[in-house]
Amino acid sequence: MLHSDTIRPNPTNTYGKKPLSADDEVGQITSLNSKGFLHRQRLNCFYTNAQGFFSKFPEVELRCRTGRWDLIALIETWLTADILDSELRLPGMELLRRDRPTRGGGVLLYYHNSLQCEQIECPFAALDTFWCKLKLTQHDIGLIGASYRPPSSADSSNETLS
Repeated sequence: MLHSDTIRPNPTNTYGKKPLSADDEVGQITSLNSKGFLHRQRLNCFYTNAQGFFSKFPEVELRCRTGRWDLIALIETWLTADILDSELRLPGMELLRRDRPTRGGGVLLYYHNSLQCEQIECPFAALDTFWCKLKLTQHDIGLIGASYRPPSSADSSNETLS
């Protein structure tokens, strides 16, 4: 979940076999402090429901080669603990992930290796939710989150997320 008033959906997609859906978000977070650790005024972010990481990986890999992404959030990765991080690497990117112990779900965040990002524990362990701290300046941090709420979730999940 990337929160910004300046994130705009990308209306078209020409990459890969599986096109992006209207739910995919491509955008820029602006008006971040550009002094200190973050040496730019915006972060380029990409968010998508992967519906299985390996089905979307070629497209994500192509986007990394053809564009400058600072953050890439994938939900519903369907990854398991037996899949090594080394199998998921992208050039110039680091990754953090949270796999679901049962089938389905899962959240993964790639971040550019020029950024300082640290995963933090989420008190909502029942949800496929992922949070990390992003060091913006010497004194400022941003909070980045991605969440997947399965259609079968209880209505109380909406309250938990808000």
